[in-house]
Amino acid sequence: MRGTLYLDAGVDASLRAHAARCEPDEACALLLGRSLDGGRGAEVREAFLARNAARSPRRFEVDGGDLLDAYAEAGRRGVDVAAIFHSHPLSEARPSAADEEYMRINPVPWLIYSPAEGRSRAWLLGPEGAEEAGVVVRRGPSGLRAA
Repeated sequence: MRGTLYLDAGVDASLRAHAARCEPDEACALLLGRSLDGGRGAEVREAFLARNAARSPRRFEVDGGDLLDAYAEAGRRGVDVAAIFHSHPLSEARPSAADEEYMRINPVPWLIYSPAEGRSRAWLLGPEGAEEAGVVVRRGPSGLRAA
């Protein structure tokens, strides 16, 4: 079931900076762009940075107003909420049991950033649970690098 999440270097940098600003709590964002391969991948064009209503270093809850605003913005731009981002400031970039439950409700790629690991990893929900997907960060118009 391996898919791929593509994002521009500027979006990647914005997400990492958002995670740093939100520490010690988890950061969250909705990633706008285009779903690929029936939702198994995404091309992310921009990040809609959100507030973590849970204010917790171990879980996140996208602020309700931010959630509505992100979907409205996606509609105005004619794009999808193609993926979900959050950080794990205290652990590795792997879905927790709670993340997997929410992945069932939001079956899009999930991008998790771990400051300790210094990297982001993408995940999809498969029949056996979370499965890692590829992450490709675009460096300028022609360059790509794997995250």
